[in-house]
Amino acid sequence: MKELNYLMKEGTMNKKLKIGIDLDDTIWKFHESFFEFYNNKFGTNYSVEDYNVYNLEMFLGIDREETHKLFEEYESLEKYQELPLLENVQEGLNFIYNNFDEIHYITARPVFHEKLVKKRLSNIVSEEPKLFFQLDENRKKISDKSDYCLRNGVNVMIDDGYHNLEECSKEGIKSLLIDYAWNRDKNLNGNIIRVKNWKEIVEKLEEFRNGK
Repeated sequence: MKELNYLMKEGTMNKKLKIGIDLDDTIWKFHESFFEFYNNKFGTNYSVEDYNVYNLEMFLGIDREETHKLFEEYESLEKYQELPLLENVQEGLNFIYNNFDEIHYITARPVFHEKLVKKRLSNIVSEEPKLFFQLDENRKKISDKSDYCLRNGVNVMIDDGYHNLEECSKEGIKSLLIDYAWNRDKNLNGNIIRVKNWKEIVEKLEEFRNGK
């Protein structure tokens, strides 16, 4: 495990920006691990690169209830309690904690995943995370991510879901879209910037920090 080295923060200059960060496929590799589980269970051979539509029911040919059952089975297995991180996530979070005001972790997961999410984050975040779960106990939407950002003064949103960033961008929130097969067909507006990895995320955040 990499050292959590952002406890001794730098000066308070340029820390006014608040950063919103999605979790699945933004912090850790959710779909890569899920497809490993699914392939082992059903003898298929799906990969993240095959998943070119942001709709698992459509992609797998199953209904929403079956998807939820598969997710819960997957999340319950000891093997998947910890998920592999995207490359350079730790360094990216260190940079944000040292140079910006706050991080808000904003996820489309339901609130009953709070314990699991906090456990995963505890390996890379030493502070109590500011968490927002988009779905309630019954998987009903509590709020759009864009609404949460507006209520909490989040200036920049990082996500793999184009639909989330499209709404954020309409509200003037700078948006970084992590490149995946499921969002490559999207035409980006001026407030959405495509990034390939966390090194590029840090580069863009540095530009925002310097007023560019």
